Amino acid sequence: MEILSSCGEGNAPEVIVLGKLAGFQTLWVPAYTKGTLPDNSYELFSHRVPGYRMTGKEGHNIPKDCWDIDPAGLPAIESMKM
Repeated sequence: MEILSSCGEGNAPEVIVLGKLAGFQTLWVPAYTKGTLPDNSYELFSHRVPGYRMTGKEGHNIPKDCWDIDPAGLPAIESMKM
């Protein structure tokens, strides 16, 4: 998930779910429409995963605004198949 806005008392952060980009090991793109995170889901954010937002100029077929995410900060890839 990418957090798009901050949260405060009484308002949930706006988030977007990321999905793995086919054909790449570490690239992720927005997979679903924006929404807000339910109040009871804050435990999902126990840590930050290192990542870099791509400009689209890094290489062939790399879309702008996708994320290159460090796989060491993610659970096993098998558990994240969508």
